[in-house]
Amino acid sequence: SPVPHLLQSYDAPNAGEALCISGLLDNARHTLSAVDAEIEKISAAWSYLREKRDALQNSIHRHHSLLAPIRRLPEDVLRHIFFLCLPRLYMNSSFDNNLVAPLLLTQVCEPWKQCAIASQRLW
Repeated sequence: SPVPHLLQSYDAPNAGEALCISGLLDNARHTLSAVDAEIEKISAAWSYLREKRDALQNSIHRHHSLLAPIRRLPEDVLRHIFFLCLPRLYMNSSFDNNLVAPLLLTQVCEPWKQCAIASQRLW
């Protein structure tokens, strides 16, 4: 500040000090406006980069799952795994309970649905 003594007192500035303070305020307001504009640019860039990052993460997740080993299992192995996943009391339980486990498998994805429906051991 060009007038530090006035900041710590209740004295009024003289004409020269007032002119100096007005210039300082104009300069500070101009600089503040430039900083605000820069913040807007950075904020817009930040938003763009966050959206791009989210899209990339989503793409990575979707495509990574395509390489999952379970996608390469032969259908007969998958049917056997489905059978092993049935509750131990499966054969001794009521008719309604017998349908619950296989029906859950049909809701995972279309290939599992087709595999489960084709597996007579599950029903």
